[in-house]
Amino acid sequence: MLKNNKLVCFLVIFFFLLSITQLPINAREEKTSLQQAKNHVVIISIDGLKPEYYTKADQYKLKIPNIRKLCQEGSFAEGSETVYPSLTYPAHTTLVTGVRPALHGIYSNQVWLGPKSHTSEEWYWYAKAIKVPTLWSQARKAGLKTATVGWPVTTDGEIDYLVPEIWQGGFDTSFKVSMEKSTPPLAEMITKTLPDPPPNILNDLVRAQATNTIIANYKPNLLLVHFAELDFIEHTKGVFSQPALEKLEETDTFIGKVIETTKQAGILERTSFFIVSDHGFTSIEKQFRPAVLLAKEGFITLSKEGKLLDWQAVAFGQGGSSAIMLKDPNDKATATKVIEVFEKFAAKPNSPLNRVIKGEEIAKLGTNPSAVCFLEPAPGYEINSELTGDLTEKSERYKGTHGGLPTRSEMYASFIASGYGIKKGIREPFTKNIHVAPTAAALLGFSMPTAEGKPIREILTIPVPKIKK
Repeated sequence: MLKNNKLVCFLVIFFFLLSITQLPINAREEKTSLQQAKNHVVIISIDGLKPEYYTKADQYKLKIPNIRKLCQEGSFAEGSETVYPSLTYPAHTTLVTGVRPALHGIYSNQVWLGPKSHTSEEWYWYAKAIKVPTLWSQARKAGLKTATVGWPVTTDGEIDYLVPEIWQGGFDTSFKVSMEKSTPPLAEMITKTLPDPPPNILNDLVRAQATNTIIANYKPNLLLVHFAELDFIEHTKGVFSQPALEKLEETDTFIGKVIETTKQAGILERTSFFIVSDHGFTSIEKQFRPAVLLAKEGFITLSKEGKLLDWQAVAFGQGGSSAIMLKDPNDKATATKVIEVFEKFAAKPNSPLNRVIKGEEIAKLGTNPSAVCFLEPAPGYEINSELTGDLTEKSERYKGTHGGLPTRSEMYASFIASGYGIKKGIREPFTKNIHVAPTAAALLGFSMPTAEGKPIREILTIPVPKIKK
């Protein structure tokens, strides 16, 4: 009888243990998800930040203690593949969706509306242009609080605390317009932290103050911040120029204050920080105008005054590259002729055109499917869309550009992750920007259902649960 009782007791315990090993698969995921719902992720994009700025900081005598500390206490990559063309708006959209432009629909900084001078209304300001789920849409779906400061393509987005990047007629209206489009009462709260009168532009000081205001008052689970001024300096003064180094040092102080604000808000221990960039940079000396060649070959008709009368193909310049657009996208004969013209031109000795990207390569790059081809300039050249002028000339205004192929090392973006849930001391040789959104999502307990990228498990200390899409 005693043996039977022991057997019964053993079976009861066995089946109990068996039952709680069957339940935990979902239970652990729910528990993990609930725990991660208390987490915070701050993604800081420094526009135009090349990885050499932090991997070779000593070489440039850079004083960036906060960025270096994040590297030392977390993980970083020596380079991250961006998108094509490697421009701010498509790249930032990839950072928050995990997919490339062909899928998210933001093909350039500006919306293609034909060969006309572009106005502020034609930029990809509005979040509704994004065709796939974003970090903020998935976070809100998971019941988390979201915030963005100066992040491209967020205007009128479903974001809890929003300070968008937008201007009308010129960047010097960006502060006024951005404040008008911000979530009430953020404009009033942010303005109180600024000098009187406030600046005309949504500069990095404003963005830093906005970020700290949001953290201190709302403690969002997801916060996206875009610092833009380094890019401006690299365009006008050059990559690794003294003004560029000084601007990055200033940006580093802003990052330090953001970290300190999370500490004061009591969320530092549960906050993961990402420092990323949209693209790298390359030095330039000359400009190349492909539209001038198209006009010479009869694809563009101009008046004696240089005004556009008619066109079959035209360049949609991207700085470090250019899309060639057709008036009739179905005109295969013109498409063939245009490609032949540029391929012959690229084959000439010392051509300002390095190569022509077409057909399957466009699809593989995940870029604008409406372009008949893309043009990659030779080293030292940038491309613009001007219809008149010399075919090539010295670049007087700009010393640096971007927009070129993401496989070019000069275009590599940056990636640093540190803080909660991030391993210390991992130095990856290479990653991709499509992995940023899924990695951030994993830290917050949700997934990116349409992402091409995956969570970077090698740098995470937390489990990545199989959350249903």
